[in-house]
Amino acid sequence: MSWRRVESQGISILNGILGDYLVESGNPLAIDMGFYHQSRLLEPDHLTPLIDQYSQGDGVAPLERCPVKLVVLLHGLTNDETIWDFPLRETMDQPASITDQSTSEFGRDNYGLRLARDARYIPLYLRYNTGLKIMDNAHRFSALMTQFVNASPVEVDEIVCIGFSMGGLLLRYAQLLEHESTQNWLHKVSRVFYLGSPHSGAPLEKLGHIAGKVLGVVPRSYVNIWADWVNIRSQGIKDLRHGVNFGPDQDEYLPFNDAVRHFFISGAVSSEKNRFANQMVGDALVRVDSARPANAPALSEYAHFDATHHLALAHSDRVYEQILKWCQNQL
Repeated sequence: MSWRRVESQGISILNGILGDYLVESGNPLAIDMGFYHQSRLLEPDHLTPLIDQYSQGDGVAPLERCPVKLVVLLHGLTNDETIWDFPLRETMDQPASITDQSTSEFGRDNYGLRLARDARYIPLYLRYNTGLKIMDNAHRFSALMTQFVNASPVEVDEIVCIGFSMGGLLLRYAQLLEHESTQNWLHKVSRVFYLGSPHSGAPLEKLGHIAGKVLGVVPRSYVNIWADWVNIRSQGIKDLRHGVNFGPDQDEYLPFNDAVRHFFISGAVSSEKNRFANQMVGDALVRVDSARPANAPALSEYAHFDATHHLALAHSDRVYEQILKWCQNQL
């Protein structure tokens, strides 16, 4: 692992914990949202050479490849786009391909590259400040998607979105915003995948909220001073307490966009389906009943993977095979 990658991941962790404060204080360590390719920021006008890169080998000029398909991958809290990368040892036996040759930095292999190889999707990896309010990030993401779709040198026929953990919640809000927008890229989205996303909230953040409240009312300064430390959590982390519940009593659910198909994937820490730990903690951070929301549309699809903890959902061979299968099925 290069030091550049370690630095990038360290900054992402810092932004997850204190990202809102970094923005408010004008700190240069605050992450600006953008699409990245091989750890480099992509501008909208870079989409043309990116299409060229993934089209080479087809024997067809890029501008003749109309339409094109995009897969957009959104990481989770304190992550960056490298959370999608499989460990290097797991990529050694993969056959060489155009996408392998053009994206060989750090020996990377991930869902985006595999979908490029197996289904001809062009991958875009989002990097964003996970310490900001999820709704704020949804506004930024919607604007960024509009920029890139408008900048495509050929028609974008289909968009598939894959959100891991917080990334899935960001997609929920972004769909709601775009559904009400005049600049709508959403009509190009065919499928949205939610991998370990806490739609009804994450238990650890709920516990942190309770701990901060309890410590804050204890009438001893040397005890309730710890409430200040507990409550330092960023607004992005605090948003995870309720997931996409909203309203005055946090008992209303954000509606799903019925124009696209929704796919939900959950994990569990144990290989035993009915083990008590699986029921209580799910994949260690998100419970199964939160990853599979009760108000999902009727035509939604679900998949569950035992012995697959939260982070592993972002780079699992079994999970990828399920994603590919769903992508290849006709809607």
